[in-house]
Amino acid sequence: EKQLFEENLLNVQRELKTYKDYDDIIDIFAKVKSKDVPDAPLFLEWNVWRALVMINYSKRVDGNFIMDLDGAPVSTAGGNKPDIEAEYEDFGLITEVTMSNGQTQFKMEGDSVPRHFGKFKKELNKDAYCFFIAPIISEGTLAFYYSLNKSAPIFYGGQTKIIPLTIEQFIKFIESAKNNNFNNSDKLKNWLTKIWEFNQTCEDEVIWSDFISKNIDNWAA
Repeated sequence: EKQLFEENLLNVQRELKTYKDYDDIIDIFAKVKSKDVPDAPLFLEWNVWRALVMINYSKRVDGNFIMDLDGAPVSTAGGNKPDIEAEYEDFGLITEVTMSNGQTQFKMEGDSVPRHFGKFKKELNKDAYCFFIAPIISEGTLAFYYSLNKSAPIFYGGQTKIIPLTIEQFIKFIESAKNNNFNNSDKLKNWLTKIWEFNQTCEDEVIWSDFISKNIDNWAA
């Protein structure tokens, strides 16, 4: 069963890299937002993983959620690891997703996301970044990650590089990869660095959030 699962997973990844499932991925995001799927948090994890595999040019993209033998999602990732881990030539990227919002979002994700980031960065021993994706980024979550990125808490493994995105912004992110034939991971790292460096110098989290929105359409150009 393990061998069959690995073979099927490789086939799924190969197909995703052809962009054949692009329209389906966009459609699933719409269904996740409207909760027109059996398990919205699980389908969000799975669909973000599919999108990251699709844009390609990574050494690996591992979803820590559980899949069946055909690569369909069964249950969400455990609480002690990131939802998705991606490794590129000289940096890594974790992605954490949630369907929660408001104060609940901050309570659920405020501590776990930076903990997972710090552990991932230490184990990878490379520069690292983190996407945090939700239908809406709550004001408290945005403020916390904005401030945390500017500090270097030992508990979280030093300075964090967490970039919050709405589902709509992430859709624009993968649209840019497709439209610009993304084929160079340096472009991704340069964009992530640009967003994080602006975080370090801008006056507040609202300005930072606006900067992310204005710079996501053509990151892969």
